[in-house]
Amino acid sequence: MNNRKKYETNMSRVLLLGAGFIFLLAALLYNEFLLVLFVSNPPISSITVAKIRWVQALFFISGFSLISISYIFKKILWIESFMKKELVTHILLAILPVFTLLFFLEFSLKPFAMIPTTIFVKDAQLGWKLKPNADDLWGDARVKINSKGLIGPELDYAKRPNVKRILYLGDSVTFGYGLKSYKQSFPYLMEGMMENEVEYEIETINAGVDGYSQWQEYIFFSTEGIKYAPDLVVVSFILNDVTEKFGLTIFGGKGEGFQLSQTISKKADNLFRRSSIVYFAKKVNARIRFGSNIQEGAKQEEALKVMDLVRHSNRQDVQKAWDITLQELGKIFNYAKAKDIPVMLVVFPYTFQFDDVKASSTPQKIVSKYAFDNKVPVIDLLPVLSKKMDEQGRKPRDYFIDKDHLSPLGNEIVAEILADFIKQNKLLTNEHVN
Repeated sequence: MNNRKKYETNMSRVLLLGAGFIFLLAALLYNEFLLVLFVSNPPISSITVAKIRWVQALFFISGFSLISISYIFKKILWIESFMKKELVTHILLAILPVFTLLFFLEFSLKPFAMIPTTIFVKDAQLGWKLKPNADDLWGDARVKINSKGLIGPELDYAKRPNVKRILYLGDSVTFGYGLKSYKQSFPYLMEGMMENEVEYEIETINAGVDGYSQWQEYIFFSTEGIKYAPDLVVVSFILNDVTEKFGLTIFGGKGEGFQLSQTISKKADNLFRRSSIVYFAKKVNARIRFGSNIQEGAKQEEALKVMDLVRHSNRQDVQKAWDITLQELGKIFNYAKAKDIPVMLVVFPYTFQFDDVKASSTPQKIVSKYAFDNKVPVIDLLPVLSKKMDEQGRKPRDYFIDKDHLSPLGNEIVAEILADFIKQNKLLTNEHVN
């Protein structure tokens, strides 16, 4: 009988030790250098790398804790006595392997899973918009939305004396995706930089919303943005403004937008939908279902991609996409002019373009020429940021957290460039102060 109890104790310790060493091994092998071999679109972004290292630390702590517990069991008599019970061994044998596997899968997949959020809500005109008073994670950062559905401090529509307002229209780059605070985004950084050089106060209305393109920006500007009586409108143009919208039903696609697909509508679904295992299980299920439809798969393969704007600028569908996009951009320009509000255009690059700035700049040339023809001041950030990188000895990864979203440093650099551009072009002058 004593041998049986000793066996039960040893088996319990072996289970704990085994799980502990598995986690330590996982901590050693789970790193960005090995994982990049399994990523479909390398390199791994800096945000994902940070997540990977957090998971590494978690695996190490878990492994060390389990090994420590197994030794503590031997040192404390009442625990050792408890572990000698046959039922305890059977429970550990049944639960620990399953728990170890689920724990490993949940956290090893987490750096690559998109966590659902509650910051978006469906909208009849815009497709989606930011949910007023929302407070939740989006990507890797906690986001707080004010009661008017914008990020940043809430402003009254009525403008105070000796105040200039800048309205920013754009998508996630303008919104400040991935930043720990809205204060790190270039619109709010510009506010502080410019106020140091003028005698009036500057207020920022950041109307950037993830996934927006010009058709949505025009609707917002003409229905909501104009209420703030802006003195300048800054329109941010990202290359996926040309391509992304064609996945929406309004443009012949089949979706309601990535943002809504990542939105939790019921609080009861919160914990379940935030699981990375659930996230990837749904992706696998969708892949299986989608793969059975060869015709639909072929259509997806033909969908416009940002790279096509560079490599296939003369292709018919690319030119059609540009025609639609520039028409929508023109609506913003014309509305601003009709309201006698200065407007400027900022064209943002994708990181792949820095590999060969000259050869990949066709999209920037197209949209910049359109702005020039409409007598709208435009700044193309591709050559400007490329020059900055050369001067500072930087790489795209220093200015960007992924393929197109700016890092805190990137936002700071862009804010400096745009503040100087506004000053040089006298887009905010004392004569326009209300």
